[in-house]
Amino acid sequence: MSSAEQLIKLLDFNLTQHNFDNAKKLLNDENQFGQTILSNYPEVIQQVVLKHLTANNYEKQPELYEACEYILSLFAEKCHQQGILFEFLEILENVKDDDVFRSILKSLQVILLKQSESKTRSLEYTLNSIEDYILELELSDVFKKKYLDEEEEKLLENDEKIRRILMNYLTLDLFYQPILKQIIENHSNDKKIFRVTKYNRQNVLFCFILRLLGKPLSHLNLSHDSESNKVKTYSRDVAENLVKTLCKLYPDVFNILQYIEFRCRWPQKDKIDDDLFNIFLHPEKVPLLQFGILLYLIIVENINYETLPQTYSPNYLFKTGIYCINEMIVANDTVAPKGLKLCYKMLSKITECLSSDELDIKIHEDFCNNLIKLLIYSPSKKNRQSALIVMRTYILKFDIAGRYLLIKNIMSCSTHKGLIGYLSTLYKNIILESINDETLPSHLSGFNFKQLLFNFICKLEGGVQCDITESSDQIIAALNFLNVIIQRDKTNKTGIRSHLSDLKIKYLCDLRSALDFSRAHFTAEIERVKINVDTKCNKQDDDVVSNFEILNDNAPLAEITKEKKMEMLHSALATFDLIDFHLARVNEIIHQISIKIIFTESQQWYKTSSCLEFRSILDVSSCTTNPLYISRSFHISSLTLYAEKNIEDFRAREEQKESEYNQQPLENENSEKEKQSNEEDEQVLEVKNKILEAALEFVTVNGWTRQSIVKGAEKSGYPSTIHGMFSNGGIELINYFYLKCNKELVEKMRERVGDENEKVADPKQFVSWAIQERLIMIRPYIKTWPQALAMMTLPPNVPTSLANMLTLVDDICYFSGDRSVDFNWYARRIGLATIYKATELYMLQDSSINNENTWKFLERRIADASLVHDVLVQSESATQHLSQAVGSAFITARNILGLNFDRR
Repeated sequence: MSSAEQLIKLLDFNLTQHNFDNAKKLLNDENQFGQTILSNYPEVIQQVVLKHLTANNYEKQPELYEACEYILSLFAEKCHQQGILFEFLEILENVKDDDVFRSILKSLQVILLKQSESKTRSLEYTLNSIEDYILELELSDVFKKKYLDEEEEKLLENDEKIRRILMNYLTLDLFYQPILKQIIENHSNDKKIFRVTKYNRQNVLFCFILRLLGKPLSHLNLSHDSESNKVKTYSRDVAENLVKTLCKLYPDVFNILQYIEFRCRWPQKDKIDDDLFNIFLHPEKVPLLQFGILLYLIIVENINYETLPQTYSPNYLFKTGIYCINEMIVANDTVAPKGLKLCYKMLSKITECLSSDELDIKIHEDFCNNLIKLLIYSPSKKNRQSALIVMRTYILKFDIAGRYLLIKNIMSCSTHKGLIGYLSTLYKNIILESINDETLPSHLSGFNFKQLLFNFICKLEGGVQCDITESSDQIIAALNFLNVIIQRDKTNKTGIRSHLSDLKIKYLCDLRSALDFSRAHFTAEIERVKINVDTKCNKQDDDVVSNFEILNDNAPLAEITKEKKMEMLHSALATFDLIDFHLARVNEIIHQISIKIIFTESQQWYKTSSCLEFRSILDVSSCTTNPLYISRSFHISSLTLYAEKNIEDFRAREEQKESEYNQQPLENENSEKEKQSNEEDEQVLEVKNKILEAALEFVTVNGWTRQSIVKGAEKSGYPSTIHGMFSNGGIELINYFYLKCNKELVEKMRERVGDENEKVADPKQFVSWAIQERLIMIRPYIKTWPQALAMMTLPPNVPTSLANMLTLVDDICYFSGDRSVDFNWYARRIGLATIYKATELYMLQDSSINNENTWKFLERRIADASLVHDVLVQSESATQHLSQAVGSAFITARNILGLNFDRR
């Protein structure tokens, strides 16, 4: 046995027996023993150190573990640098424990600090091995899910595996900080104007730290509200440390964007020579995803942003940063939101329109395609909503030509009907912004407008066999587009009025047929469901289907019950009703325009023809005296000589025939139009009343607002967008409730009176009962009724509110037996209205049981009114003046409203 083997065994024996002092003396022996051990460091490490450098000894025998760390640090200090470095890197490739990993890092740090600036490869090999270890760390099972909601993101740091990863990140910060300090000190005297992009230790360390921003750190929640007093998460601390370190190594990180754009637009076919070329052009050393995370942390999270140069324009940052954004939105659904936030932040800072010429760059096509996929297929609703906002902002940042091209190309590469409908609405809004200009841009009118209108907006997939339920979003948006543009574009700047006949033939007629077919199909399906007839499959088919395993993210498919089927079918019918309403409106507008055009053209033709007739007579008369026209005028003059005798009779007959001819079709057309309009108005009114009735349920929560109408529409099976039918908002709900209560009161009074021609026994008691019954109807909405009263007092709402009030008091007076035709007719109604409103206001603040105090107040007011009436009728002059005042006031109000309350 050689002396080296004996010394190695002796060292192992001392460590095993915990004779650490003897082991250190043996290692530090300056004579033959110490030199022998140092020269045989590979065997010492493999046979002795790794035997005791374990996680178990770290916990149970810390002194033994520290002795092993001492041996490694001694080897790093005294052994051959290149040899011991590769020995440590070999250990690092096989290590599985974090404690051992940290111990190796300490020794590697000693070696790297001793190396010169020229040893760039050694640093790169070391950092690559460390990166491999970080990437091989076991991730949490949560990352196996494609989508994490916000609550799961907040709880990620409580996972033991995530905490282990973050702890290793913090350890790495302690590892490279001394190396960073040494590199900065070595380059402190550099006076180069331009940034160094060559392959050196500084840039190698920068690329390594940049890659640490990738998985798993990029999947964690890195946001923090600086205005709140909440403690930062470990993820945020790690991200801030990495960004600050990167800014120290390369103070102008935005400068790297030019190299990213260069390598993406003009990729190098040959292999890049790192020693001679730009390191930032290497895609593996500066990945797009990790650099995008860096931009997100700087621009969105505002980490170290104030220390960077502020000379870069927002346009430049977006044009070059879009490559990183595109890479982020195609990554995991936890990374995509960061890319969307970065994109929106960059776009928000742009103040000038982007040129449409930039769309020739391929990245914009890739970005749009990936954004569409995220918008349509992402399981996260928040991601889909954010992607839609980003798409809208992105389109509107371009000039008119760019907006048109983006909308057209997105429509052409997407089959999602909802997205096409949304883009149709966006295009409509773009047109409306310029509709008042003297001339519209070419991309909003003429051929371009027609192409987008017929190829995408008003295109019915499948014609009459179109699936209306699937295409409902696109159809409703298209009908809204036609409705608005046709009405707003009165001078035909877009050219839409020239395409009305084509629209009718190619789109509206097919849509009418498809709508009728779909309604008939769903109506028949409802009848089948009612009688429990399954049209999908029979029992034998069920047995076949049961043999297949349907994967739905390991979740069982929900059973569709009969009630659910009925709900779905009725919802589809409600959608058909909404489409029918919009279609009727568009047809009506086109019909009105067609009538107006025909009438105008016929009128112009009549004037032109009459003028030509007179001119022809004059021309013929003059031609007979001109030698140049003798041959031509011979026959004409012979005719005109005869025509001149009866010209007045002839004209009178022709004008009468033409008038009768034009009047008859016009009358028929007007009557037909009026009939069609009445049917459509009744249908619309029925839908509106259905929604308003359902909306009353939500008044107690949302008040008399448009939001209650939206809830009512959803409950009735209509989409929330139908609230556009109620242009006046909450006041329409108030008026509906007022009229409904008035009708219910009339029915109650009719039942109580019986025969309207007979007078009631006690009119005062009847009036008190009627007012009380009417106020009880308000009781369920008493908390929100002050809001209704305030809205009824607004100037635009006063006429309708006053009409409802006068109708109420007139009904009560009529059924109480008032058949007067004199001053009393006005006096009673005004007095009754005063009593009603006073009692209504008193009721709002009444907290008594069943509003007993309110009814006592009502009785006192009626008694006071009777007493005042008795005093007034005893004075002839008072009666006369009051009669004139009340009568004039009431007649004025009635004339303003255009009402007549006289029931005689």
